[in-house]
Amino acid sequence: MTRSLPRMFQMAGCLKRLWRDRRGATAVEYGLIVAFIALSIVAGARSIGNQLSTTFNAASSGMSAPSA
Repeated sequence: MTRSLPRMFQMAGCLKRLWRDRRGATAVEYGLIVAFIALSIVAGARSIGNQLSTTFNAASSGMSAPSA
């Protein structure tokens, strides 16, 4: 038991340093921001794509075939 006691203190110190380290939390926050931006871009592109499709279909159906 006496040999493992210093090792337990070393582990406790390591865990305290990990708990105080905020670099990982910042990386996760940036990852979430990037994911949100990507989802927004995909949603916007789909919406614009649907609107463009509707517009071109309306324009196409309004055109008449050339007469020969």
